[in-house]
Amino acid sequence: MRRNLPCVPAIVWTAALLAACGGDSDSGHAPPPEQPQSAASPPGWELVWSDEFDGDALDTAKWNIQTGDGTAEGIPGWGNNELQTYRPGNVAVAG
Repeated sequence: MRRNLPCVPAIVWTAALLAACGGDSDSGHAPPPEQPQSAASPPGWELVWSDEFDGDALDTAKWNIQTGDGTAEGIPGWGNNELQTYRPGNVAVAG
């Protein structure tokens, strides 16, 4: 025998479930810890270079943009048979 249940929109069921489980944003959970500014090196390792990508543009003192297909650098296909061609417009620093 099948019982006919009242038609209740899914949003009502979701809201009821969240309320019953304490799914609201003020449920007493602590916010995630902030990420450290720099990661510690494992024992025996020494960090020799890093870039935190501060700002909104590539730091050309640290990076150079290689465009084309690698032929100009003497490594057609960038040395591993890549079929794509790189363009300056592909570079972005955001977020």
